[in-house]
Amino acid sequence: MQRPDWWNNLDQEEKQILILISMIPPPVSLDNLIDLTSISAVKVLRLMENLKKRKAISVYDSLGNGYYNFRHPKLAEFVLQQISDKRKQVEAKMLISFFEGHLEEGLKKCLMMTHFYQISALMDS
Repeated sequence: MQRPDWWNNLDQEEKQILILISMIPPPVSLDNLIDLTSISAVKVLRLMENLKKRKAISVYDSLGNGYYNFRHPKLAEFVLQQISDKRKQVEAKMLISFFEGHLEEGLKKCLMMTHFYQISALMDS
């Protein structure tokens, strides 16, 4: 597990990517990260490579390149502890809006929406 000072040494774009990865159920696609951020595709790819070198994330083995997850399951929890509840809610609302328009109706969509509400406590606000 990473030490707490590890988070403080990341730049804002790396933090943004890790926050999204911590909130989206794995695997997280490179395409979704590009669509969800205002960061160029080349830069997102470069950030992902840096995060792989830092051993924060890895390629999701069963799907291969372009799909990622955390190397250690507790890292998602750690990242979410670094941000305020308000930030979690803002990010969750953005993710709900995005995936509402990108997923077909069904169990996967329902479970993903439930996950966003749960981790952000949107139902409590």
